[in-house]
Amino acid sequence: MTVEQPSESVVREPASAPFLFWMLVLLGMSGLAPAVLLPEWRAYQHIRVTEQREQFARERLADAVAAERRLLDGLRTDPALLSRIAQRDLRTAPADAEVVQVPVEGLASAGATPGFRPAPVDPPAWVRRWTDRLPVLNYDAVFCESPSRPVIIAMSLTLICAALVLYGRVRSVPTPAAKK
Repeated sequence: MTVEQPSESVVREPASAPFLFWMLVLLGMSGLAPAVLLPEWRAYQHIRVTEQREQFARERLADAVAAERRLLDGLRTDPALLSRIAQRDLRTAPADAEVVQVPVEGLASAGATPGFRPAPVDPPAWVRRWTDRLPVLNYDAVFCESPSRPVIIAMSLTLICAALVLYGRVRSVPTPAAKK
């Protein structure tokens, strides 16, 4: 009479196990990916618009510096300009000068420069093709704002963990050995 050690045999999973595993993982990733990536994309867009705003301000300052340099050069070389500036600052005019009234609207529009208008920060073409197929919804309210974002992340991670726990590994259980 020989005593045999129980051997381990592999418990067979149902045929739908791989399908269910990948469905749970994809469902989890479909909530987790936008909840993680969309806030980062919005931050990137904000940085790019801030960069454009700073570039616009730098160009305006460069224009102001160029105008001041032209004025300084004119003060050094042009006696007529020096005379006009002195008359303006001292509020004097030559005896034969004629005063001309200029409408205020004309002065405002002549010196006005266009305001800052940021260029849109578009996603890459492959992302644009994919997002054009999505329905038009307020995705920022769902995936970026505080009340719903942690809930979506928790639910997505729960689905992924459930897929890994339920279908992620092959389980083995000891079975009694066949009798001889």
